[in-house]
Amino acid sequence: MLAALLVASVAAVPVRAQQASNPVVAERMRLMSDIGAASKIMGDMVSGRSAFDAARAAQAASTLAQLSSRVPDAFTANETDPASEALPSIWANWSTFTARADAMRTAAQNIDTSSEGGLRAGLAELGGACRACHTTFRE
Repeated sequence: MLAALLVASVAAVPVRAQQASNPVVAERMRLMSDIGAASKIMGDMVSGRSAFDAARAAQAASTLAQLSSRVPDAFTANETDPASEALPSIWANWSTFTARADAMRTAAQNIDTSSEGGLRAGLAELGGACRACHTTFRE
């Protein structure tokens, strides 16, 4: 269930990214979409929509960790666009935002992909990190 919520939280981003006229915001939204895609691979495994595959999960977790390390830089410029769900509180509370982005990166780096149980636990931690940020900084 947590994996489904994690995936659903970023599922609509690709469509909105195409609608963004601000190229900085569109790129930022594509980054979040790519994070969602990597999360979905693992989420599908723990939800039973696809078979557990340790190597594929490890690749997705590695991709997720790499992508999540780019989040603070993607938001450095206080750029807006009607298609974006990013709230102004990101820039007003920059240190909190970057701390939460770092928590997401750390959670992604610590996902145990050697077993389905390890993956499930890692996704729960990741989901908590994503939710903490989205609750405060996303419409």
